[in-house]
Amino acid sequence: MGVFQPEKTHDSKISSMSYALRWKHENLRQISTAAIVTIAVTLMILLLVYSQSRKQVYLVVDGQMKSVQTNTSLLQEMLEEQEISLKPEDHISMPLSGAISDGDKVVIDRASPVKVTADGATKHLYTTAKTVGDVLKETGVKVKETDIVTPAVETAVSTNTDIRIVRMNKQVVQRHESLPFRVVKTSDPSIYKGESRVIQQGSPGVMVQYIEKKYKDGKLVSVKMVGKKVQTVTKDKVIAVGTKELRQILRDKR
Repeated sequence: MGVFQPEKTHDSKISSMSYALRWKHENLRQISTAAIVTIAVTLMILLLVYSQSRKQVYLVVDGQMKSVQTNTSLLQEMLEEQEISLKPEDHISMPLSGAISDGDKVVIDRASPVKVTADGATKHLYTTAKTVGDVLKETGVKVKETDIVTPAVETAVSTNTDIRIVRMNKQVVQRHESLPFRVVKTSDPSIYKGESRVIQQGSPGVMVQYIEKKYKDGKLVSVKMVGKKVQTVTKDKVIAVGTKELRQILRDKR
């Protein structure tokens, strides 16, 4: 006996093909839907990560503040992103290698070129000092009350400020001046006319003058007397002049 084989008809073949096509269509639709969902979820995750890494940083450069949006993590990276370069002398409020967070404020003070002339030497330097006095402290230049500082120590520093210190010194010295004595003549009736006698020898006095000398950067610029006093009093020379008459002498002899 043989095995009975069902006869395959044209309709059964068409039915099988339709089922396969439906299955394939359904699976493709599910795969497409899954892919779309996966892409959407990925995009949402990326947007979430991006939004979380996005920071608003306030950057203050020479007193001018601006808001910066950045995804960088380090200050150095943010400055490079903003094309901001720094000199070694510039002052920044946080390390370049420091991490930045949302809401941070970074302050940058750019160094200005200045010139300082004192004691015959000139220094060219960059500084973030605010005033002339601060620059002098920073450079170690000592200033006395008598020195002349131009511009004044409280002046704000700007680009190419030219600072000059003139050393003013003064010295008081003594100068001795001789005072001549007077010659005083007195009448003496015990001495004959035409004769005289020194009763007291004269001697000169001494006047001390106090002389102030002012020097500007070591050069003498003025000399004036600021005081004086008598150190030794003069002693007059006294001469007795005779007034006695000769005829009276003759009468006395008689």
